[in-house]
Amino acid sequence: QLNINGQKNGQAIERRVKFSSEVNSLGFANDELNLTILLAENNPRPLHERERSYVEIIVPAGSRMREARMEGKDFINEVNYFQEAGQTVFGFWVELEPGEAKNIVLKYQAPLKNYTESGYGLNLFKQAGAKPIEFKGEINFEDTAKYGSEQRVIRESIDADKTIRF
Repeated sequence: QLNINGQKNGQAIERRVKFSSEVNSLGFANDELNLTILLAENNPRPLHERERSYVEIIVPAGSRMREARMEGKDFINEVNYFQEAGQTVFGFWVELEPGEAKNIVLKYQAPLKNYTESGYGLNLFKQAGAKPIEFKGEINFEDTAKYGSEQRVIRESIDADKTIRF
């Protein structure tokens, strides 16, 4: 998440992420990212009460957005799509008043290259200076030669960049 206009309210923002992935034997993952962003009521920067941030979600190259909702309303036409460092990026603006929370749900399909040989990986990035992110993840593997049918669940507080490999 990028902070714009010098508001620097990173310590006043809480982020919770729920991620689920259905990995199929054809090499695609159908992913759902549920992101909740809350601006604390006791905002330490009273001159900048409204928080305006640009959020970027980095996904595998070639990923396709299927659905984007903010507070239950479709906002897929407000999501920017671009390529950066060999990855696809979904970017969008979020504005919050003190004490306000926004829920964002993104559903997308991601191609997985050689995951049966090299494994499935999930990279989690935390913005420097921001509070730890409460992360809950669930990955379901369809019946494949490497994994069989199984489910993996992750629950962590992310306080630094992290890679999870399966």
